[in-house]
Amino acid sequence: MKIVLSILIIAVAGSLAWCEYQTARTSQAEALADQQEIKGDTLDVTLAGETFTLELAVDDDARYKGLSDRPSIDKHGGMLFGFRYERVRQFVMRRCLVDIDIAYLDERGRIVKTYTMKKEPYDTDEDDLKHYSSIKPALIAIELRAGTIKRLGLKVGQTVDLPIRALKRRAR
Repeated sequence: MKIVLSILIIAVAGSLAWCEYQTARTSQAEALADQQEIKGDTLDVTLAGETFTLELAVDDDARYKGLSDRPSIDKHGGMLFGFRYERVRQFVMRRCLVDIDIAYLDERGRIVKTYTMKKEPYDTDEDDLKHYSSIKPALIAIELRAGTIKRLGLKVGQTVDLPIRALKRRAR
């Protein structure tokens, strides 16, 4: 009986130590994330093991223009739209020359909705453009070459590792 009790005590102590270790490790990661800064107008983001260099659209003018008037999108290029707070977002294909994939992400970097947005006639009136809604609150939208989301197998619920706090600080 004493041996069983001793083993149980050791097991509980080990579990508590592991929990304290994980908590300390998480706190260190969060502290590093708070300190992380984004330099320049692009951000390298890894999606399903592939690195993409995404242009940053973190102010109203850049977000409005987006990928308009681009004849193509590089295989490992695209744009990351950052906002200061989460809300349901809607994007349109204003003056876009090619189809575009979009993934909406929440403040944890979790994908909440994806689409392949279809190009529309160039001079379509703003009121007539199709709206692509995040459905759920989103903090970030990532636009990529059409077909990339399917090729990478990205799905709702998956998480993308991003410097969320730094992106929120850059957003205007």
